[in-house]
Amino acid sequence: MAQVNIRLDDATKRNAEVTLAALGLTIPVIVNMLLKQVIRTGTVPFEITTGESELLRRIADMEAGRNVHYHDIIEVEDDEEAVE
Repeated sequence: MAQVNIRLDDATKRNAEVTLAALGLTIPVIVNMLLKQVIRTGTVPFEITTGESELLRRIADMEAGRNVHYHDIIEVEDDEEAVE
């Protein structure tokens, strides 16, 4: 059987152990589950995004008039004098 070593900060490890223990799982078990799911589906079983892709999606939504709320809109006034 292969062994994999990972580095985690202490708080992440401790919090993960507590959360997983409540589910009856351990870190090695959940890592095995994750890797088997990746192999079975050929994908990561959760969404991985960058802030830029989220920003681009929101800009596209606003330009299309979707999911636009008042607090999303920033008004910018044209100041022709500032350009000169």
